[in-house]
Amino acid sequence: FGRQRSMTALAVVKESLHSGNARVRLAAFVAEKAILGEKAAPDLINALPAFEDEADLQTVKRELSTLSTAALLPVIQNKFDNLDRKSKRILLEILSSRNADKALPFLRQSLKSNDAELRHAALKGLGVLGQKDDLAALFEHWQTCRDASEKKETQNTITTIIRRLPDQKKTL
Repeated sequence: FGRQRSMTALAVVKESLHSGNARVRLAAFVAEKAILGEKAAPDLINALPAFEDEADLQTVKRELSTLSTAALLPVIQNKFDNLDRKSKRILLEILSSRNADKALPFLRQSLKSNDAELRHAALKGLGVLGQKDDLAALFEHWQTCRDASEKKETQNTITTIIRRLPDQKKTL
């Protein structure tokens, strides 16, 4: 009887992730993560686009950040192309903050996005995780970029990667 009640409660929580009320959605997000832990990753990532308020997004990001890369990465790999830009940005920030090299394909892909916010997240992540192999794409991005602030950010990312290279002569 207790298990049936728990399953009913979980069903209500999952349904509440799609509520029209932002507070209910946020409470359901936190509750499902508390109930299912790592197994909640697919539902939580699917629910990301429903959040608009910046304070709610910070709570969502904090909750997702407690999930392991092992739990998040398969879901991200499966769903990344179909997510909205805000969700992609949040996931890129989480993966980049962990120095998760497995984030590199998503960062590289996002650098080519038409969306400035995603390119910004990609540049920020590449500044942390980028490797020598990323320099050619970054130089190309710098040459074709029209926005002065994005051009400067690209230049800073390139400089950061070069400074991390082991050879102090930095011959490219």
